[in-house]
Amino acid sequence: MTTLDNSKITYTKRKMFGKTVGVAAVATAAMLFSTASWAESVTVASWGGAYQAAQSAALFVPGAKKMGITVIEETFGGMTDVRLKVKAGA
Repeated sequence: MTTLDNSKITYTKRKMFGKTVGVAAVATAAMLFSTASWAESVTVASWGGAYQAAQSAALFVPGAKKMGITVIEETFGGMTDVRLKVKAGA
């Protein structure tokens, strides 16, 4: 009969998890700091009305100013609008 040493299994799982997290962190940092990831403009879609106006004032305008980019705001009423835009290539 074979017995398993749970402490070795736990250590191995922790070690593997640590390596996975490390690789993910390096990959994320590489994406964030590569020049290809910086855009001159970003398009955001929201529901419109007072909700989008509040988002724009609190997030989009200050973020665009700080990052030196242009934020293009779109208003959509639901997934149907998104599907139509994608089909049209817009």
